[in-house]
Amino acid sequence: MWEYFRIHTGKVIAMIAGLFFSVIYLFFGLLDTFVVLIIMSIAYYIGIKSDRKESIRESLMRFLPDNFF
Repeated sequence: MWEYFRIHTGKVIAMIAGLFFSVIYLFFGLLDTFVVLIIMSIAYYIGIKSDRKESIRESLMRFLPDNFF
């Protein structure tokens, strides 16, 4: 079983993610699912910046107005 997971890691994770988002869609609706996806995408982006030891503030300044901070 672990050999299958090692060979097909992307497929297994994609199937689990698809099941997860399908359940969210069934319980909360389409709009709420999009909100969850947007929040997760932002959190993932911040996580990548944090792992690379890059400044999160500088990254956000590209997207936010100058007088935000």
